Amino acid sequence: MRKKILTKILDGEVQAAARKDRDGNVNAMNYELRLLPAGQAAGSACRMVELVAKKRTRFTFDGHGCVDMTDMAMVRMEGRTAKSLSFLVGRAYVIQEFRKVGDFWYSSLNHSTADVLFLGKTELIIKYLDYSITPKSGLPVTACAAKQCLPPVAP
Repeated sequence: MRKKILTKILDGEVQAAARKDRDGNVNAMNYELRLLPAGQAAGSACRMVELVAKKRTRFTFDGHGCVDMTDMAMVRMEGRTAKSLSFLVGRAYVIQEFRKVGDFWYSSLNHSTADVLFLGKTELIIKYLDYSITPKSGLPVTACAAKQCLPPVAP
């Protein structure tokens, strides 16, 4: 049963990555952002915002986030999915963290918790540890979980 549920969750991740309309992206089409009192996240100054999903899908959620004021990029988001993931899983509680790699922000953590029918509380943690991004021009940009990365190798 756990294998079936995990497979369903991973299939959902693949679907989310392949979606053309990107209805999980934080933008004016998908979310209403409401400013909250300023706070700290990951050691950097950020502005807390309430996230209210305009589209009720399993890829959007209602909760709050922290926006890096230097880059105007989301550093952390957390809340409940706006729509049930499935009959068995219900609405999951999701924490997503992002980190800057080169000039862009990428996922660094996805921690989902759900009360799964017949199984109880179930957690799925995905850590995005190492990145190597190859731009159209220039050397690849790397980010590693370890303190020291190997130097980038020219393509």
